[in-house]
Amino acid sequence: MSAAAARPQTLSGLVDELPPCHTPGVFPRRYVFRGETVLFETRPSLLSRYWGRLVLYGFLLLLFVAVSFGLPTNPTGPFFDGVLVLLIVYAVFAWRGSAFALTDRRVLATSGVRSGTFQEIANDAVSNMTQVGDSTGRLTFDSGVVRNPTAVLSLHRTMKIVWSDLPNTPQVYRYVQDAFSVLLARARQVRIRQALLDRAREFIVTCQYCNALIDVRRIVSDPPRCPRCGAPILPPELVAAGASA
Repeated sequence: MSAAAARPQTLSGLVDELPPCHTPGVFPRRYVFRGETVLFETRPSLLSRYWGRLVLYGFLLLLFVAVSFGLPTNPTGPFFDGVLVLLIVYAVFAWRGSAFALTDRRVLATSGVRSGTFQEIANDAVSNMTQVGDSTGRLTFDSGVVRNPTAVLSLHRTMKIVWSDLPNTPQVYRYVQDAFSVLLARARQVRIRQALLDRAREFIVTCQYCNALIDVRRIVSDPPRCPRCGAPILPPELVAAGASA
């Protein structure tokens, strides 16, 4: 079996390809639209994002604890110990407030202690995706240049979302690529189906007497009559003209 044939072709097939870092429920649902499906969600790596600060805080905490126990009186020891504990707690809560998600409509990211900072890009607006790093790295989603039609000087801006300190970066990159391919194919099928329906409606009229849907291409009687009730078939413009009169 070729690599191309093994790639998922449907949204249900993507479930078997989820990266190990996928963590259901971590992305705040208040940012997800009703009817929108979350395909993938995760948090950044805690150690990768804060390892430098956590090591420093831990070292200083141990240092102050040692100093506190080594001196008979140390009024500043408990104060600094409390500050370091608060810094560590803040780092943990900031990490818990950061999350990334891919839905069937958008690329999403939140950050902040209470997930107060929110970013989004529509899937069909993503023009470029870049991977940096290996086991823990980042993915950058770029929407390209967007013109602001209301700006006086016709300013242009670039929308960008960065999934930083991302675990299993290569697996996530491949999964997002596969998801975009599946979503693009699904959108293409929807457009084709809609085009066929629009084309079919050009030949469908409704009988004004029995409300039957009639394909005018199959009418052979002259004058045209409804195959169900035998009533004459009027063109839609004549029906509308009669109703307005």
